[in-house]
Amino acid sequence: MVCTVHHTSAETVHETVPSHVVGEVDDLLHVTDWMRTPSSWLQFEAATGQSWIHAVNTLPLVVSGFSFGSYVGTHLVQRLIDLGRPAERLVMVGSAAGKWELAPVPPDTILIHGELDETIPLIDVLNWARPQELTVQVVPGADHFFHRRLHCIRNIITGAWLGMPDHRNR
Repeated sequence: MVCTVHHTSAETVHETVPSHVVGEVDDLLHVTDWMRTPSSWLQFEAATGQSWIHAVNTLPLVVSGFSFGSYVGTHLVQRLIDLGRPAERLVMVGSAAGKWELAPVPPDTILIHGELDETIPLIDVLNWARPQELTVQVVPGADHFFHRRLHCIRNIITGAWLGMPDHRNR
């Protein structure tokens, strides 16, 4: 599940965030419930007859958030933990640390930030991560949107899961 802001609402997010995060998290909880219900998938012809359909409620859930989506993602992951159905992993890219109050995250969270991010300064991310003893993966030369550095994000995530970097299609 990927959490991010649609480009048309990005300009007004700073005004609405505190009052809307509960609604965003509730919406995402409904989506996760839907995703984990085998009968939900049967409406799609491509899913008919697939063996994984009957196991969807046991498949791992990974939450990923970019910028404002990382803010929502931290609260979703915390809520899933509180409900006794934690996500397998959280990936935060261009974290909103320092801009909004993020929820505490699991110690295996993958936290990626651009060295030259002017939207969310790296120091704010480090200050948020420090008390949680989280590792921050810094992409040298990357701005908030990781222009020309998306392969670095892929390599960091792949390396965290597989234990080795993925150097395909640099």
